[in-house]
Amino acid sequence: GNVMIPDIGRTIPVDTIAPTIGEVTSVTTPTNDATPDYVFSSSEAGTITYGGGCTDPGTSNAILGDNTITYAALVDGAYGACTIVVTDSAGNLSNTLNVTSFLVDTTGPTGSISNGSGDPTNDDTPTLNLTIADAGVGILGAQMQFSCDNATWTVFEPYATPKTNFDINSGANGCLVVDGIKTVYARFQDSLGNIGTSYNTGAFTLDTTNPVFDSISVTSNNPFDSGYAKWDSTLTFTLTLGAADTFNGPGVGTGEITFTIGGGAPITINLNEPQSAIPNNPYTATYPLAGENGAIQITGITFQDRVGYNITGLALPQAPTPTVIIDTTAPTLNSASYSTSNLNPIWAKANDTITYTLGFDEDIILDTLNSPSTAINASNLTKEFNIPAFGTSDTIE
Repeated sequence: GNVMIPDIGRTIPVDTIAPTIGEVTSVTTPTNDATPDYVFSSSEAGTITYGGGCTDPGTSNAILGDNTITYAALVDGAYGACTIVVTDSAGNLSNTLNVTSFLVDTTGPTGSISNGSGDPTNDDTPTLNLTIADAGVGILGAQMQFSCDNATWTVFEPYATPKTNFDINSGANGCLVVDGIKTVYARFQDSLGNIGTSYNTGAFTLDTTNPVFDSISVTSNNPFDSGYAKWDSTLTFTLTLGAADTFNGPGVGTGEITFTIGGGAPITINLNEPQSAIPNNPYTATYPLAGENGAIQITGITFQDRVGYNITGLALPQAPTPTVIIDTTAPTLNSASYSTSNLNPIWAKANDTITYTLGFDEDIILDTLNSPSTAINASNLTKEFNIPAFGTSDTIE
């Protein structure tokens, strides 16, 4: 109460009653609000003091009745030691109000995604293996969504692994309807609605198309003409496809050519894969001849790409185009004659020209030190040379 001091003629108020404070509305927990509201009541006005790790929101004065404060910039974590004390104008301290514990979580889950169907794959809905973690509220009630372009997403669905029905060839969610390089993105949302960063499988190849036959050709390593081969030449077979594809390796059931020479026993050789798979990039196979003779006939081509699709558009048997003529028989000289520019054609003097003519039973290659190799008609092989000005008597054989 008030105390009267007569000798000075004035009244001095005396307040010995401390404020009483209590919790009205606690912070929702868990919360993804880093600036949550808290409501407490006070039996009188005063100054607020905050403690226990909760950030001072800047609200320093309490009023009689309910007071709403907004905590400022709380970092993620558990808050179990926050307190409030009110001091009235006389300096009386209220009871210490222990704020009910709460959890702040503003961060989305972390995780991973990987392609479990291999690279390449022919599966439009590959197996997507997932992991998830959340340091705040945990993964209970977590959800996930998917995209092919990290921009257009599926609706959120409950988290489960593996995911086996996301169509990467659908035309939706950023997924183009085309074979080729694909990447799948995933992101996760916790029970508070926090969405984490996206994760991806890395690039892999989708192949849902059979390799398509375009052509098969054969050449030889004959230095005079690659369209001809002799008994010890090496043949090179070249297979081209109508579009890019890669096969599963060399080996049985993956990439082989079977052919016959002169109607003999079938011969099977492995294909070699090119350095890169682009349209019409050829696959080759080589075969060293060992005396075979006759026409080449392709009787089988096995081409299985890396996802198990077999070659289509192939009509067998067929001859390679272009092909190689295998000739293991040496040409036979059927005739030989000569003439000179002399008035007497069986004689020649200095500065005369001698012309010789050879006839063979087949077309041949003329190969000399002084002229390039030239294909010559069998009935018209001629060669001229001049007699030196100071030539000596000699005989042509």
